[in-house]
Amino acid sequence: MSSQNLQMQIQAFVQAFQTGRIDEAKRGAAAVLARVPGEPMAAQVMGMVLMREGRDDEAVKVLRAGERHAPTHPQLLNILAVALKQAGDRDGARAKFKKAIALDRNYIEPPLNLANLEIEDDNRAAARALFDTALKLQPGHAQALSGLARLALVESDAEAALSLAEQALQAAPTHVVSLMSKAEALLMLKRFDEAAIAAKQIRGTPGVSPTNQALAVGYQAEAADKMGAFDDAFKLFSRANAMLRKLHEPLMAAAPSPYNPKTIARMRDYLAQASAPDAAPQGLKGPAPVFLMGFPRSGTTLLEQVLLAHPKIETLEEQEALLAAHDDLVLGQGGFQKLASLNQQEAQHYRDTYWAHVAALGKAAPAGGVLIDKLPLSTALLPLIAKIFPDAKILFALRDPRDVVLSCFQQRFGMTQAMYQFLNLESAASYYDLVMGVGARARGCYPLDLLDVRYEHVVDDLEAVTKEVIAFLGLGWDDGVLEYREATKSRRINTPSLTQVIEPIYSSAKGKWRNYEAAMAPALPKLGPWVQYFGYGD
Repeated sequence: MSSQNLQMQIQAFVQAFQTGRIDEAKRGAAAVLARVPGEPMAAQVMGMVLMREGRDDEAVKVLRAGERHAPTHPQLLNILAVALKQAGDRDGARAKFKKAIALDRNYIEPPLNLANLEIEDDNRAAARALFDTALKLQPGHAQALSGLARLALVESDAEAALSLAEQALQAAPTHVVSLMSKAEALLMLKRFDEAAIAAKQIRGTPGVSPTNQALAVGYQAEAADKMGAFDDAFKLFSRANAMLRKLHEPLMAAAPSPYNPKTIARMRDYLAQASAPDAAPQGLKGPAPVFLMGFPRSGTTLLEQVLLAHPKIETLEEQEALLAAHDDLVLGQGGFQKLASLNQQEAQHYRDTYWAHVAALGKAAPAGGVLIDKLPLSTALLPLIAKIFPDAKILFALRDPRDVVLSCFQQRFGMTQAMYQFLNLESAASYYDLVMGVGARARGCYPLDLLDVRYEHVVDDLEAVTKEVIAFLGLGWDDGVLEYREATKSRRINTPSLTQVIEPIYSSAKGKWRNYEAAMAPALPKLGPWVQYFGYGD
């Protein structure tokens, strides 16, 4: 192939890609790669097409071949880094972004992309420096300003987030991420009328993704709720959730997780069998964590952040560490039989595996202190915990089931098979019934060292409840726990509870379900028995 013909082919498929003729671009890039393996421009286009198709590992292979052909090509390295990130190789992505930056200091994409990676990994100082670098290259750059606005939101500085988002929108009035940051900042600032207007602007912006459309409806719903327009709020929450259900429906066909409803139902049925309450293995070595569980929106994040202000407490912050045991003893073939007959050697193996995973996450209990494994839905894993950590202390967070389910319905969670259940009130109530069914049966089967912590009591008397919890953990009192809000502002909280946790404790969320009592009618029959069981009856 002559050089001139090659360039004509490259120009053709690049133009096809830029104008949205993706299949044509893919065919053209494939033809060039068949003749010139690793050709940089063809590798870039093919890599981007494969990523669009969700074939991230294949994209990495194609782009690595391009890198071998042109190891100092910054644009190719930047796209390779994006593919590596999407494929889960975050360290590899970071290295390629940095190489691209070093090769071309005037190329703005690598520092922006690396900054977003650093935000996700909670490396805030590094992210801020990279956004500042981008702004030096292009003052007023909307994506860089928007990135700084996101950082400000993470750090709970709503005023700064709003200012940065508005600066970004001056440069690019339809920049969706900036519009979303503006809406979130206005909600945090309790400027609800303006937040609703900003949310409508997102929905009216051309090219907004279906996910962002749904999130914008959710912002409108939250604003309506805060302004007391409960009928309008319920309609908007329902609309947003229906949009998300449609988008994420394929998720429920994915491989079962520990928190898939069918998996939890199997655990509940296991506990109903006579063999379920077998004694736990004795003589296990090594420490046990403290497990903080209950159900999402039951106050686990607030309690975690209060306790984390104690110098002798570290938390795992919703990191999965029991998955190996769950895969073998629940999802694996004959798993429940293995769980029922678990011996000391086997339990010790899973116990050691747990702590190895914790160490890999860079976590450990402080000297003379405790590590708290906070994961609300680990209620569904109580039989595993009872067998592998029979000596563990358990903090069980409780809240009025009606408030819990309503709050789950109103939140914008990252989507998983569990969170999918919250997109409909009836399925949310059924899921609560399922999870709490496992919890209640496990509490009756095993001799658990457990303390109930009621959200309503925390709200009414934080100091008294916290003293009770810390004494239960065998630790001495520290006045610093009552100053937890300042410490919380410097931490990353990966739950929708961020804005509530940094505010002074308030009681307005108690009994909030009554504002939606008529709308909640279909869910109440499932929740009624739990309202009575946990002592929340009227």
